[in-house]
Amino acid sequence: MKHFFYSLRCTAFLFCFTLSLSLVAQLEIPQASPKSKVVQTVGVSTITVNYSRPQVISNDNDRTGKIWGQLVPWEMTLNNFTGRSYPWRAGANENTVISFSHDAKINGTAIPAGSYGFHIIPHEDGKATLIFNTEDYHWGSFQYSEEADALRVVVNTEETDFRNMLTFDFPEVNSDTVLCQLNWEHKSFPFKVAFETKPNTITSIKEQLGQTLGFTQSTYVQAANYCLTNDYKLDQGLTWADRGILNSGGTFQLFRVKADILRKMEKVAEADKIMDQALEIATVRDVHSYASSLVSKDAERAMKAFTLNYERMDQFKHLSEVDRFTVVAGMAVGYRGLKNKEKALEFAHKAQEVAPANFKGALTGFIQSLESL
Repeated sequence: MKHFFYSLRCTAFLFCFTLSLSLVAQLEIPQASPKSKVVQTVGVSTITVNYSRPQVISNDNDRTGKIWGQLVPWEMTLNNFTGRSYPWRAGANENTVISFSHDAKINGTAIPAGSYGFHIIPHEDGKATLIFNTEDYHWGSFQYSEEADALRVVVNTEETDFRNMLTFDFPEVNSDTVLCQLNWEHKSFPFKVAFETKPNTITSIKEQLGQTLGFTQSTYVQAANYCLTNDYKLDQGLTWADRGILNSGGTFQLFRVKADILRKMEKVAEADKIMDQALEIATVRDVHSYASSLVSKDAERAMKAFTLNYERMDQFKHLSEVDRFTVVAGMAVGYRGLKNKEKALEFAHKAQEVAPANFKGALTGFIQSLESL
């Protein structure tokens, strides 16, 4: 009898163990609503959407015209097991999950960085309530809890071209914002996500310079240039330029970006002094690039740089044919900036004498444009 009960217990255990395995184990087979993932970068931030894609027309089943208000009911759906109502899961299978790498704003309302279960309440009047819920781990919306909502936003839906498979995309992106939209059948649910790109970028640069990139002078040029070109945190840009100069002993690019920042800060005398240091260690091409950028803004300062290049040309040994041509042609460009046609033509003809074959055509056009002035 004891042996009988022992066998019975073993049989019961094996039955329960097998049942638990059958409930847990899942074969990987094709899904009617396949998983998808889309990622969009905005500045240094990212928005990621993980979702499954149901179809309007699948095999012989055509549900066109039966999606909105039928397959996806208007308003909320009552869950008979919990007695609570739940919204649409904005996809199929598991929660649709939207993740923001940094704090963001959805249609102007703030939401912290993180991952959110994304749900939608479609309204028959053409509006929809978008829900960002902190519980991003459920199957569907059946266990949805309104208490876990981080944000609700009401949007106007739009009628669009037919889209068989449910799709999230990003049709408009700029440095600070992205338009995200869910499209399915003939309806689109658009919303705008905005990030604070400039402060996020400064934070990101600080983190990167704290790693191995902080030992490379070119990264300090990039960092300082970001502040300069965006006219943002110029003091921080100046600090990065100085740190790069300290680490490397100073390069033309670092001195130049420091001078440009000082000029933007209206410290002109200090900027000129730094730029003189930069020109002393500049290559022929460095000087030409710098002078060319000044022609339309400060022709006299540009001419000073072009002249420095010309006067030092013979000091540089092993100058290539292209570099010698560049130096002489720079004088023509500088004089043209000063509206001195006679001197511009003089140096243009000199440049033509030393020009490589593939530059002669362009130079002929430049001379013709000078003669027509």
